[in-house]
Amino acid sequence: MFTPRDPPPHRRAPSCGKVTALAALADASARASADSEIEFHVERPFFTNPILNSPYECPSRHWELDGSGQPTGRVLPERRHVTLITPIPKPKTKSKQDVLTFDRTAAELETKNQQYEVAQTISGLRSRVSEWRTLPTDGWRVTPETARLLDHWRNHRFSGIRPFFCQVEAVETVIWLTEVAPQARRRGRRYLDHLDQVNGESYGDSAK
Repeated sequence: MFTPRDPPPHRRAPSCGKVTALAALADASARASADSEIEFHVERPFFTNPILNSPYECPSRHWELDGSGQPTGRVLPERRHVTLITPIPKPKTKSKQDVLTFDRTAAELETKNQQYEVAQTISGLRSRVSEWRTLPTDGWRVTPETARLLDHWRNHRFSGIRPFFCQVEAVETVIWLTEVAPQARRRGRRYLDHLDQVNGESYGDSAK
């Protein structure tokens, strides 16, 4: 029982021992949270710094992925190789059924031979365009109008919005296939023949 001058029980200050225990508990909780955050940053750097390259330059590094499409934490000093399967976010709880579903989906999307053929073709075409990009102007083998456009996209000092590297590379690839490949004999003819073949298989006579 308390007198009128005493504060009600629910308003009384906790004892010194309780204050010390609560402070210690809060301190331990804060330390555990900080340690967990540090551990997360150290062990999973991909999630704190996923972007390694400038969008305006050719990629020169990439995060390594394991066999299931998950980041390993290693940065490889080269552009990522061509692959056809997009990494699927790892579920919080991974069951055997999840793995079977992923494998079945991958199998339905492509065969190993198809993946190898397409990846090899894209990688080769990317290499040809990259080599062509480094040539001096007189080695571009394009029309004067195209040369002016290429010089503008590659060398103009934009003060505001500028095209991303992927956009320029896409246009460069079309230009290379349209204007350069026909002059490149076997090195260019193989890609044109490949396009004719796959277009014919997909669209038949309407592709001609």
